[in-house]
Amino acid sequence: MSREEALFRDSVREVGERYVKPHWVELDEGKYPILEVASKLAEHGLIGLTLSSRYGGPDGTFLMASIAAEELAYADPSLAVPVYFLLEAAWPFIVQRYARESVKEEVLPRLTRGEAWVGIASTEPQGGSDVAGERTEARLVDGRWLLTGEKNMVTGVSIALALPYGGGFVTVTRTGPIANSSAAMEAIRNVPSGPPYLELRVNPTKPCSASLEATSSIGYLPSSNSTQCGLT
Repeated sequence: MSREEALFRDSVREVGERYVKPHWVELDEGKYPILEVASKLAEHGLIGLTLSSRYGGPDGTFLMASIAAEELAYADPSLAVPVYFLLEAAWPFIVQRYARESVKEEVLPRLTRGEAWVGIASTEPQGGSDVAGERTEARLVDGRWLLTGEKNMVTGVSIALALPYGGGFVTVTRTGPIANSSAAMEAIRNVPSGPPYLELRVNPTKPCSASLEATSSIGYLPSSNSTQCGLT
């Protein structure tokens, strides 16, 4: 570990001791809002740690992300905070690498300020790790990506709905037949400009469901075509 990494570890440890450790039991019991902690992480440059300074990030490395996750886990044995941190170190980096520039400029600086969320929509009823077997489809219709299918879990929907900007999800879909396996796979970044663009309604058999349609450039918009989601 370099001197810089050791100093970084110590600073994260201090953040954990001060802002996370006193609340970890309440976090585990759902009695303390994780966004209260997340706002402190953002203040200390830990949300979107792996993002470039061009988009408001601190140019952190993945080794630094591993160090930070370990220190936050010491402070929060429930793992709510380190998981939040890791999600926002990973999926925003995918957006930074592959999204169009207009999306990066709109979303990523807000995320590093703790105003936006980027999650993942991958898991389906038949499984979550076999991404080549995903059945959700994306079809380009009149210049817009129309998503149809089913997701069991979309990470951080309640968080996205509570944040000022809202949030979006790296959504794993296919643009060709299952027989084509991974050659037909795509990851579409769906970015709503705020909670009104993610329409949720109660489904008695699942935590909730969502009507979703994605444009090719900016995100989830209400549609009559439903993607049923067990959302967390």
